[in-house]
Amino acid sequence: LETYYADFMQEIYARSGAENDFNETVFTERLCDFLVDQATIENFTYVGYKKVSKGIRVDAWDFNEETELLTLIITDFRATREIESLTQTEIDKIFRRVEKFFIESLDSGFYSSLEESTPAYELARVICESKGIISRVNFYLLSNASLSKRVSDFEKKEAGPYKSSY
Repeated sequence: LETYYADFMQEIYARSGAENDFNETVFTERLCDFLVDQATIENFTYVGYKKVSKGIRVDAWDFNEETELLTLIITDFRATREIESLTQTEIDKIFRRVEKFFIESLDSGFYSSLEESTPAYELARVICESKGIISRVNFYLLSNASLSKRVSDFEKKEAGPYKSSY
């Protein structure tokens, strides 16, 4: 596992340098490509939106109008040589950030407050304008940390009035 991790991180760093992009962006895109290849998600759009002061974040998304499924993706990238552990407390905190983006986006005032040229504006607008169509929200957490042995399961929740999975 350590060898695979080291090779994978080298690939991320090499691709980041070659594309003049941030490691976290390359990591997110690489794993989203994998999810598309595995038919876990249909497609994705990179967003890379963070508002630390409000505790809001979303990194990528996909919306399938036919299945009425919205997928929101958040990344936990750690630029470390060793594999770190991802705890239940960290997972809950990370998911709250993307949930908050979703809930905020249901109000048109939120997307109106964003810069129109940003991918986050487009996502928030799609969520707001599609709130009557969305039947389910899937939240994905992409991380290069190892899931703590203490993490047993993800509780079933609802994101606002919407069924959701994590």
